[in-house]
Amino acid sequence: GSSAEEEAAIMEQLQELHQQLAARRLARKMEPSPEVPAQGKVLVCCVHKPVRLEKRHGTDSFAYRESYGGLRAAVDALAAAGTRVRWISWPGACPKASQEGVRKKLDEQYDCRPVFVDDRDLEEMFFVRFCHGILWPLFHCIPSPGLSDAAGIGSRAARSKETLRTLGARSASDQFEAYARANQLFLEAVAEEYKDGDLVLVYDYQLMLLPAMLRKRFPELSCAFFLHCPFPSSEFYRMLPAREELLRGALGADLVSFNHFDYVRHFLNACMRVLGLETSKSRLEYNGRLVSVSICPAGINPDEFDHSEDDDDLSTRASDDDDDDDASAEAEQQDDDDASQQQNNKESPMSAAAKEDQATLSSPKDEPAQKNEGAASIAARLRRGLLAGRKVV
Repeated sequence: GSSAEEEAAIMEQLQELHQQLAARRLARKMEPSPEVPAQGKVLVCCVHKPVRLEKRHGTDSFAYRESYGGLRAAVDALAAAGTRVRWISWPGACPKASQEGVRKKLDEQYDCRPVFVDDRDLEEMFFVRFCHGILWPLFHCIPSPGLSDAAGIGSRAARSKETLRTLGARSASDQFEAYARANQLFLEAVAEEYKDGDLVLVYDYQLMLLPAMLRKRFPELSCAFFLHCPFPSSEFYRMLPAREELLRGALGADLVSFNHFDYVRHFLNACMRVLGLETSKSRLEYNGRLVSVSICPAGINPDEFDHSEDDDDLSTRASDDDDDDDASAEAEQQDDDDASQQQNNKESPMSAAAKEDQATLSSPKDEPAQKNEGAASIAARLRRGLLAGRKVV
């Protein structure tokens, strides 16, 4: 009757509203973002990117292993668009005798200024013990012995002599001090490269103190911090006694970005419960500044895959590899197939149906693949978020 017609009319209105909302969201994504000033460059601060040093076994030479991932794709997209990009990175352990040669090669071939950690004990406490032993498990909500030993970080809690003897020079407080010293090394490297108008991107949990250090040294700089790994719930994050220092370090940036909305929510809750800050959905006020918090999922550069569609050589190599694998597999399985055929002369209806479903699922489709525009998204959003930051009057 009339109620059914009214319900149908309401559903049509809802569908129309959804379509309008989707169109508006698409239009917002397509809006041109503010460009980086022509005189400025982007300084990317990270660890083991865009290249990592690996000592060749039995020799004094190094292998330069390039990194490929979301960050590299995003930075390459910026560079392809005409933006000058300069990497500032710790490439890994490097003896002093080799540093000059490594520095020259990284500068000429990768446009990278290396940060060398000369003290091996500092390197172990910063990277192995604190970053991988405490922060990585904490951010992934994994209980770890390193996190349990962190009770002395940021506190004056007394420890027994036995605990001090057990931890020795690698106690949790020493690990955090090493973490801060490593971040300080990055600060000095950035100070050598930074010019007015540059944008600074600090990448991942190894450098969470760096944005605040940069803000103190250069109060007017534009800085973003991107956390590639998850950010835990505030209940789990509060297990870390150095929780305040890390949050205040990240909040030195104008823009703090994550891969997923849940991590944004967890970060804002941690700022509210640990630091007592008032937050909104996408920003918060800290030390008289507005800090934007956003989602910038890192992905691939679709243009690279578009160009590879016509690469006959790549297709030929893939086809040859498949043929070789198929021939090898057929030769190895021939005897097993003969034995199996003797035992299963009649195929059950269930097996036939399963094979038919499998053939249907594995058959090629003519539907075009959707592009992942993650690289372009993170580049555009970082520019827009950095340039939109304003001080609270």
